[in-house]
Amino acid sequence: MVNLSSLDLNLFLVLHTVLVEGSATRAAERLHVTQSAVSNALARLRSALDDQLVVRTSRGLVPTQKAAQLMPHLAKAMEQLRAAVEVDTRFDAATTTRAFTMACSDYEEIVVLPAIVDRMIKHMPRAEIRVVTIDHLLASNGLETGEIDVLVGMPPALPPGCLAEQLFEDGPVCVVRKDHPFEKAEMTLEELIRYPHVHTAVTVTAKRRIDATLAEKGLQRHVALTVPQFTIAAMAVLRNDYLAPFAHRMALALAESLPIRIIRVPELENLPRLTTSLVWHARTDPDPGAREFRDIVRRAAGTVPALSPRVKKLAPPRPLTKKRTKRPERASPR
Repeated sequence: MVNLSSLDLNLFLVLHTVLVEGSATRAAERLHVTQSAVSNALARLRSALDDQLVVRTSRGLVPTQKAAQLMPHLAKAMEQLRAAVEVDTRFDAATTTRAFTMACSDYEEIVVLPAIVDRMIKHMPRAEIRVVTIDHLLASNGLETGEIDVLVGMPPALPPGCLAEQLFEDGPVCVVRKDHPFEKAEMTLEELIRYPHVHTAVTVTAKRRIDATLAEKGLQRHVALTVPQFTIAAMAVLRNDYLAPFAHRMALALAESLPIRIIRVPELENLPRLTTSLVWHARTDPDPGAREFRDIVRRAAGTVPALSPRVKKLAPPRPLTKKRTKRPERASPR
């Protein structure tokens, strides 16, 4: 058993940095120490834990099985310590150089990210936004480890330990090329399945909600192409007779620059609404910088224009989680 009282806990900070950077040199630069100091710290921790912890390969320093098991715990501990230290410190939005990481799909990148950037330029001009994919979020467990500040998206369920609030809703339509042989502005489900489909799966486990609706009518579509992004789906229909089920707001945005046409499918409007939510881990809830960034995202989402009155037949949204009972966010004095 390791006696923590006899162990310098700074050694774990060094290990965490080495594991994140994959390099003793970069870890030393980040910690503002010499590379030999990093090597000495690793040697002491190897002796204490009786494990090599990292091994050198052509890809850099790779964690051993024991170090890989330690990684999420170290990340969580470092994030909790950082949040505890920063919670009572003054956060200056105008001068902060902090980097905020947001996970989202290209839907949110098109629909709401420009408004987020506009507000960041105005209120946090020296800060940085880093955008990562949903797959990266899932693979890294980024909300839990603290690598990712917020998820802006449509999670099927609330991740453990997280809080969420709904930002805005959207409805389903289809997009085709402008000179597509189907010329009407609306189509039935029977007409919908006459053409090959492009399916957008933001994650590898994304479900095809439309298939359940078709199955209830005894219908089945032909999915000719599956892609990970809505923008790719829109590009994919430009040279053929494919059609792509789409979120209405993004279809409107892409139709401004691509030769695509939006077709309404009234029978699909009975599907539950597509609800974009703001999700963050409870540990970062009191962090003043994270709170400020969430407020910027929230205000940006509030500028998303309302949909056309033609998409008012949508079913009520399914709740993402139970109503929160915590105190409301402190509004920024703007």
